[in-house]
Amino acid sequence: MILKQGRDKLAAILFGVLLSTQLWASNIPQKLLDTPITLTTEEVVTLAQYQNKQPVYLKFWASWCQPCLKEMPHFEHVQKQYGDKVKVIGINLGLNDDLEAVKTVQKKFNLSMPQAFDNDGNLAQTFRLLATPYHLLFDKQMNLIHVGNKANAALDNKLGLISQQKSIDLLNPQ
Repeated sequence: MILKQGRDKLAAILFGVLLSTQLWASNIPQKLLDTPITLTTEEVVTLAQYQNKQPVYLKFWASWCQPCLKEMPHFEHVQKQYGDKVKVIGINLGLNDDLEAVKTVQKKFNLSMPQAFDNDGNLAQTFRLLATPYHLLFDKQMNLIHVGNKANAALDNKLGLISQQKSIDLLNPQ
């Protein structure tokens, strides 16, 4: 009986350690978390700086990509609805585009989220861009929870869920 109680306590402790690891760990490599994203304002950000603080939504796009442009009103809507809870960043591919084209699209669609310009293709390669538009959604722990090429109900549902995500304090239950 004592052996069983000890085994049960050990199992509970291991479960707690596993659970806490899942709450704070990311499912993406550290190299990806540390990849610099240079915004058009010249500010440099990384996913790591948002880890355990705020979910992140990245959208890769191009000014010549008609599906990308068609989704821009949705993109701005996401910024307005969730921008205080989710970090929203647009990333222009920099392929057959220039900063002037980015600014033109920003102005045309009144885009208020930060933008990056991937002039060397490093971000597209690092984030394994398949086609544009390309949506990546990371939860607060920087787990990749959505990858897709369309702004659809699945993306919207996940944005709604992660925007309501509350921190869980296992040590101080209330």
